[in-house]
Amino acid sequence: MNELKDFREALKAFEEEFKCSVVMHAHMDEVRKSFSFLCGIHTNPYCSVMKKKLWESANPLCNYFDCKLVGEMLNEKKKPFYKFCHCAVLEIAAPVIINGELGATLYIGPFRVSEKKMPPGTLISRTFIKGLRKFEKQKRLLTEMSEEKASRLISISLMLSNMIRYITEKNSAKEEVPGSRKEHIENFMKNHFRKNISLSELASYLFLSESRTTQLLREYFGKGFPELLTGQRLNYAKTLLANSYFTASSIALQAGFSEASYFFKVFMKNTGMPPGAYRRKFRKENFQA
Repeated sequence: MNELKDFREALKAFEEEFKCSVVMHAHMDEVRKSFSFLCGIHTNPYCSVMKKKLWESANPLCNYFDCKLVGEMLNEKKKPFYKFCHCAVLEIAAPVIINGELGATLYIGPFRVSEKKMPPGTLISRTFIKGLRKFEKQKRLLTEMSEEKASRLISISLMLSNMIRYITEKNSAKEEVPGSRKEHIENFMKNHFRKNISLSELASYLFLSESRTTQLLREYFGKGFPELLTGQRLNYAKTLLANSYFTASSIALQAGFSEASYFFKVFMKNTGMPPGAYRRKFRKENFQA
């Protein structure tokens, strides 16, 4: 596809010019499918050294900062901003909004602070790793951030996130041309499961009665509407647990559960473990692989 090729070329040129890396945490399968080539792990030289030398202290703080602080601000503002992390470097966190929802997060950086002046609105970590002085040599290799450059990079991050949104929505539209009632149902559930939808709304969408709709759900999926809806929400929650740093409570709301306590109960029943244990198990297996 030409758009995807253009995006990859623009991304490569951007990374080379500013000597930085672009990492994407995809929260939706549609984004992950279209942009599978975008790395989901911070592999730039500076972060790699931090994780190698200070794994026990750096990794938990990375998880907490992105999960608690960055995640909350992204959900609240849905705009790109700078963060100054526990490793004392700057990075842009830019949301990719797909159909009004947070489909992915771009992390762009890291950068070195210019004369200890932060870009306006920077989210600053509450905790910093001890012993960072040992890594001043590595930090000096990072691109220094100036006021002019900071503003320009925010504009570029918006351009990149909008390109990802456009390509994802375009690809999804191509795939969502239904040829059967089963495909109609699948697309309705895929596009609306995060909302407070009902069987009657699905029936109206299909121009069928509720009883006939229920019959089709049993025939196609072996499930009733509540079970199908909960399954869709759980699958989305599992994707977020595996590929983001949002808290379990935040993920519950993003997945369409009205209460976090109900989400924990359903998740435990479905998987045999709480959301936190599922996340740790997935990441341990993925790291070992």
